[in-house]
Amino acid sequence: MEYAKNESQKILDSFEKENISFSSLINFLQRTVPDFGKTYNLYLNDGAGVNVSANHKLNEVAFQRNLSSRMSLGGGGHFTHTYTNTESLQKNRELVEKLRTSKASITTIAATAAIAAAGFYATGVLLPWAVTCTAISVIASTAAAGLSLALTNYDKEMSKINKGFSTLSATITLGHSLGKTAKAILLTLTTTAAPLSWAFPAVLALIATSTAINAWIDASKKGI
Repeated sequence: MEYAKNESQKILDSFEKENISFSSLINFLQRTVPDFGKTYNLYLNDGAGVNVSANHKLNEVAFQRNLSSRMSLGGGGHFTHTYTNTESLQKNRELVEKLRTSKASITTIAATAAIAAAGFYATGVLLPWAVTCTAISVIASTAAAGLSLALTNYDKEMSKINKGFSTLSATITLGHSLGKTAKAILLTLTTTAAPLSWAFPAVLALIATSTAINAWIDASKKGI
């Protein structure tokens, strides 16, 4: 276990020193630790009997082609709200801020879990930890990508709003759609990653944060 920790630290030091992106990190690990690369791709592509059904749920929520249309003004309808106009707009801003922060945290977990997996593979004997950390990395990276896509589509649809026509209602509608999409992504992330936390306890903090954000979304939605 100590050897695995040292190997992971070496990779982490290299990652931080070069300040490379998550995708570059994964490519680096796949080149330097072939067993990690093989398992990562199996999970990512649902191949060779690897069970990533929960990962597919994330894909269904986050990557479906009509996500943008779900968040468009034409399909959202109008919501009765108990917040004042200013409060409603503030809730949208808070939601976007929380999700951007969450996306960054999830990406960090995805990266550190991948590095941990590579370190475990390096020992040649801690395979259960290696495989499980790899799964956590795939689950987290998929969730981060899903949030990124949802936020991108939100920004795109917000830019289309005619500032002189039903601006408030349209903005609230988009915020509601973003919250619904994000909640589904975070819920799937927490329920999928929780049983795997024995191999990578750091994910527990992420699960707690994601659960708190979903609770905040539920509480905010009551006023919209």
